[in-house]
Amino acid sequence: MTNTASAYDFQGKVALITGAGRKRGIGRATALRLAEHGADIAVSDVRWEELQTVADEICAMGRQAFAIQADVTKPADVEAMVAETMQRFQRIDILVNNAGLALPMKPVVDIAESEWDLAFDVMPKGTFLCCKYVVPHMIARGEGGKIVSVSSQAGKSGQALSAPYSAAKAAIINFTQSLALELAYHKINVNAICPGIVGTDMGAWALDGYAKVSRKPRTAEEIQQLVLSKIPLRRFARVDEVADLIMFLASAQADYMTGQALNLTGGQTMH
Repeated sequence: MTNTASAYDFQGKVALITGAGRKRGIGRATALRLAEHGADIAVSDVRWEELQTVADEICAMGRQAFAIQADVTKPADVEAMVAETMQRFQRIDILVNNAGLALPMKPVVDIAESEWDLAFDVMPKGTFLCCKYVVPHMIARGEGGKIVSVSSQAGKSGQALSAPYSAAKAAIINFTQSLALELAYHKINVNAICPGIVGTDMGAWALDGYAKVSRKPRTAEEIQQLVLSKIPLRRFARVDEVADLIMFLASAQADYMTGQALNLTGGQTMH
């Protein structure tokens, strides 16, 4: 059995985390959590405004970190992001595919083709491109690796008025399973997480979206209570809880786990 203390010792490990440019986001929380346990970090986002601040926070903890602006929908950006990470750190042990977006809630008949394409470009395609360029380095080093992709409970069960998002998150789960089978021989573990609503900017945006599509006028508090009533534990996930689950999957504690899509939904999703 792996010693718990050593299992969460990431000294000498390098993590590349996408979608890390939001102050209240999952990417930032994960970067800080892994750095707390010794990892050096490359953080990336299409948004630059807060990204460098995340890298500075990690450096202030005594770890090495750098920020790189990249659009995961563009192969050239992803290739350059991975190349710069390798140049600076000479290795990538952990890849966290966290880049995502939220779209306005609307019926399928009102969804523009461009909205559908954007959801799939950012989420499953972005995940695919990051894996495509990181995996060869993991294989070449011959020491295994960890890939964790952020899906959603929406990827487990389709949601009305959110078809592009739900379908894109479901694609990440299926891709995770396929890649896990391909990379098992190389001792590269590939897993996904499926959070429900999290206390982030995107989580707040989702609640606002529910209010806008409600069949009758509801206050923000009424919408929140309605959503909470469907969660057995009666609260939303904290961002640090999501980061802890990602850290577990990135650690030696998860060496015998691959191809899984773990729920973090307070009991709302159980399959």
